[in-house]
Amino acid sequence: MVPPVLGSDLGTALSKLVSAASGADGNALGGCVMVPFTSLLALSPSHVNVGAAGPAVGGLDPARSQNPALRWRGGASVQSCPVRRRLAWVSPSPGSARGFCGCCVSSLALGRGAVYTSEPEVRVAENKPAKLLCSYSGFGSPRVEWKFAHGDTTSLVCYNNKITASYEDRVTFSNTGITFHSVTRGDTGMYTCMVSDEGGNTYGEVSVQLIVLVPPSKPTVSVPSSATIGTRAVLTCSESDGSPPSEYYWFRDGTEMPTEPKNSRAFSNSSYSLNHKTGELVFDPVSASDTGEYTCQAQNGYGTPVKSDPVRMQAVEMNVGGIVAAVLVTLILLGVLIFGIWFAYSRGYFNRMKKGTANKKVIYSQPAARSEGEFRQTSSFLV
Repeated sequence: MVPPVLGSDLGTALSKLVSAASGADGNALGGCVMVPFTSLLALSPSHVNVGAAGPAVGGLDPARSQNPALRWRGGASVQSCPVRRRLAWVSPSPGSARGFCGCCVSSLALGRGAVYTSEPEVRVAENKPAKLLCSYSGFGSPRVEWKFAHGDTTSLVCYNNKITASYEDRVTFSNTGITFHSVTRGDTGMYTCMVSDEGGNTYGEVSVQLIVLVPPSKPTVSVPSSATIGTRAVLTCSESDGSPPSEYYWFRDGTEMPTEPKNSRAFSNSSYSLNHKTGELVFDPVSASDTGEYTCQAQNGYGTPVKSDPVRMQAVEMNVGGIVAAVLVTLILLGVLIFGIWFAYSRGYFNRMKKGTANKKVIYSQPAARSEGEFRQTSSFLV
């Protein structure tokens, strides 16, 4: 059933999987079948169809992909295959409806080495142990390295089969992967297992996503106490502890606000946009019905969702009369000031000030020498 080119443990494993998938009950395997992508390509096209994740993976139509026999990892349908992975439909014979859907890790390989993992994503609670698996074959004298990347941060966890100094107190290395004794939220990120032989002729790598689960904390909200009807108002909500990052849901007077307000009778008179990822709620424009107490809830699928304290926002009418009155008062004051300046100028007030300054004379004489104790007037001012 499996071509002789795979006369190895991998080939035997694939053969057994195909046999199990073609049984009378037609049930799929409970776990995701992890095999090297390059090894799957070595199978004949009649046995393997490979394609990117989507509704018609490996030549399967969407209707068939809903069949329980085509599911993997305990019930997730083939459309939900993780990004960076490939799906393969392995059947015992050409055109057979029986088989299994395998989630294959693509690997970069030189020579005949292969690197793969059975758990491309690991989720574990904070302060709990976690093991990141990495298996490989086809290396004469393998040298294993682990690299960590998260955002702009990159560090080396393991070098030449040894844990680096910054991780040696809480991580151990084995031929099957690395184990964290206790993870923290800072450990969340992508870990890449890189394997090569001493000569550098064979190389392979695979990535494992570690997500440290941390429940969200109480979110902080920014809600204006009042907003003028017809203008734009922005409400924000955020919290920084949740891992994975929290999503945010807004409530008005205890009722959850839908993403599309026009689809709900309670919010049909409102016009707003709601971003669950950023927690931003934007009214554009504000309407009279937007008055109420607003609460934000943060949740990330781990722990209990947490709500903020309620904050009231009052939608108020624009005070047109007040604005007009303020403009009129300003114009009147400006007119009085201009009239005062004109009146003073017309009466010659500014000319008299200039003449008075010009008539003032100052006479200064050099003081003469005088003996000690003698007082004498040395200068005089004449106006």
